[in-house]
Amino acid sequence: MNKKLIALMVAASIGLAACGGESEVTGAKQETYITESLKAETKVAFDLLSDKKAVPIPSFILMDKTDGTLGLPVGENDSKGIDNPVVAMNSTDGWGTTTPIQVEFNGKKLDRNSLGARSFRLIEVSSSDSITNATFVRELEPNKDYLLAIVNGNTVIAQPLKPLNPSSNYMFAITNELKDENGKAVGMTQSYATLKSSLPTPIAQLKDAQPIVHKSEKLLASNSAEFKAKDIIYSSWFSTESVGSVVGATKAAIAKGLSVGDFTSVWKGNAIAKDVDVTNLYHVTVDSDAVDFETALRDDTNFLKFIAQNKQETVENLLLAYSIAKAAGEIEVVKGTVDLPYFLDKSPKGWNSTPFTSAMPSVAKIAHILKGDDPLEKAFLGRQLKKANIDPSKLIDPEEAAKLVGVDLLKMDGTRLDSDREVGRYSPIPQIKSVENVPFLVFMPKDPLANEPLKLVIYQHGITSSKENAYAAATGIINSARQHNKNIALMVIDQPLHGVRSLDDRRSANVDVTAYLNLTHLPVARDNIRQSVLDNLGLRAAIATAQSKKQLNGTPLQALDNTLTHAPALFGHSLGGITGMSTVSAANQKFNAKADGLFAFSRIATANSGGNIASLLMGSQNYGPLIKGLLAQRQDAYRAFMAQNPSECSKATDVANCFNAFEVAATPNSKWAPLKAELDKSFSQFTFATQTVLDTIDPYSMSSLKDTEDKTSDVLAKLPIYMLQAENDNTVPNAVASNPNAGSIPMAKKLGLTNITQSNFDKVSGNKHFVKFNETALHSTVIAPSHYKAPEALPVDMAHTMEMQQELGQFLSGIDEFKVVSQATLEQ
Repeated sequence: MNKKLIALMVAASIGLAACGGESEVTGAKQETYITESLKAETKVAFDLLSDKKAVPIPSFILMDKTDGTLGLPVGENDSKGIDNPVVAMNSTDGWGTTTPIQVEFNGKKLDRNSLGARSFRLIEVSSSDSITNATFVRELEPNKDYLLAIVNGNTVIAQPLKPLNPSSNYMFAITNELKDENGKAVGMTQSYATLKSSLPTPIAQLKDAQPIVHKSEKLLASNSAEFKAKDIIYSSWFSTESVGSVVGATKAAIAKGLSVGDFTSVWKGNAIAKDVDVTNLYHVTVDSDAVDFETALRDDTNFLKFIAQNKQETVENLLLAYSIAKAAGEIEVVKGTVDLPYFLDKSPKGWNSTPFTSAMPSVAKIAHILKGDDPLEKAFLGRQLKKANIDPSKLIDPEEAAKLVGVDLLKMDGTRLDSDREVGRYSPIPQIKSVENVPFLVFMPKDPLANEPLKLVIYQHGITSSKENAYAAATGIINSARQHNKNIALMVIDQPLHGVRSLDDRRSANVDVTAYLNLTHLPVARDNIRQSVLDNLGLRAAIATAQSKKQLNGTPLQALDNTLTHAPALFGHSLGGITGMSTVSAANQKFNAKADGLFAFSRIATANSGGNIASLLMGSQNYGPLIKGLLAQRQDAYRAFMAQNPSECSKATDVANCFNAFEVAATPNSKWAPLKAELDKSFSQFTFATQTVLDTIDPYSMSSLKDTEDKTSDVLAKLPIYMLQAENDNTVPNAVASNPNAGSIPMAKKLGLTNITQSNFDKVSGNKHFVKFNETALHSTVIAPSHYKAPEALPVDMAHTMEMQQELGQFLSGIDEFKVVSQATLEQ
């Protein structure tokens, strides 16, 4: 849990009751430079005084002072549930770490050439008690830390090029050095003038905000000879959301439960749902015998159902491929199960609309009452905390805050102090809603090399797939390691809502991708990813614990290398790379010397994966049209288009094809052009909301978690990392034009990986590689050849699959050298 409670220290949720028009403020005469600025033809769209309120985002004004979450206004006739993206955003404990600053202007178009270091400034600040006592930390540099742009002629965008620090505070400002298209300085509105003026504001609703603006302008003008406070026409402060706080706190709770051997001492009382037995949490069972690959595959009905789509021909083709590949080494398959906590809802009504529920009341809400003006409420709460042996003065300490788990606190009227139970930095440990007996598969060499340890690799499959797709990839990867005189074993479980973990044949990501990518209820989509990460951490810790207790002795897994002393590797494909990168980032952030060995990974490899999930999905050729089509269907005008184009839009499965047809039809001068413009704006807003919700677990943000021993270094800075991409991947894009952080290339760049192509394949050094395969390779080529030029022909990407798997085998085995065998498969 983060120790900063900055968001609570300001009455940031200012009452925005209508106070007349922008020009109706009366009182003493304002400063001359303010009066002049008010005359500008082009002004920032910031209005707290009229009926048409507007606040550029992000802003402290749009935060909830009671619990530290966002507090954006929800329309009177809009849904109050998390199916509304605004409500979904309001569940986050701060603004996104990668979402852009957006400042809109009214009036003339803006002059792009005037936007720069003299007209815009972004700084990080620090504060121990109140934002009015904040101090300057650093200035962020344009083109290095963020990218400046003008969009649609009237909106200034500052897009972070690397994640802002989580749970931190930033201030930004725009000055009158920004000009309109006529070369005239932009100006401020009366709302900002009232806050900026040195005169006390006559408007009660603005009194709390005025000292914050004064402090912001002072800090923004500090350490700069050119940036002057009087030139500022708009400024704001905002607090970023936490990243990894829920996963980190839960990881600590898992470690404690394993240490004491009793999870009810950690998840106390109602922190465990009724009638849920946690006695065997993280217990591993293993079949007594390994089964040869061919028998295992023939008998595996899950492979037939989830991978082969009930086509026996697919099974026979893989068996044929194995009959050739096994000459390099035969493979055995071991089955088992692990008991993992499930923090998501499984009920028929709530499974896709209920996010994690916090197992504890919010520290933020407790602090709000204790800092409040009601002595009776304070005393009432204090007595409850004392009874629970909790010291309220120490609640910023995670150990003390953890005592709140399972505790119900009441207000004097008998209602729960925290009825929302939203997870976040102020209440990070989720309730255990059920325990799943999760099956796993382990692929291992039948005759491992003598005198070489059998190293464990945990594998994560992609979206709409299942653990059984490892049958296609395991042989090539394991035998590649063997060629380098190493033994590895591949262990895999299903992602939540995939494979045998589907709730039924309908509630399954194998049938409907939105079962996992839940874009209707964004906090559930976020928590599906959290569940994946916690499953990985749980599996990792369960194996280490079973080894330490010698529970694997007498089973085929007894041969595994000791994962407490020799950390396993992780390999993730597609979605598995997204959840895998977040997993390793959380796992390798040290917190307890005795427990760190339960979770740590030695290296990570990802294939066809990336970060900044919202833009990645919107920019995907496969998923972008589907998502946009689903969103567009909310518009009457788009439904009219659907009715007029039945050949593309009549079937429920035609969502993507229908939207692609709309894109073709909506030419600039067509009757659909206004609708397209409206939809594009709504897509941008939806992407912003989605990324705000997902930033807390997105790998692009998670990989920026700091090393606890070297706080200036990212936790993955010293870890060997391998990434590969297929050129022009139509599922996970290499890059996305609208967002410099989205896709595989930005992720590789952020991680400091070396690009490997035909031009430099023979000059590779180090242990951070990004291999770019040419466009013959497809999204799933790494698992099995899949690019067919003709129905009866052999796939043209066979060499690519072999090269990918041989590279994965050598990297995951832990050897220092890295060698490309077939350079013709790479980009030029």
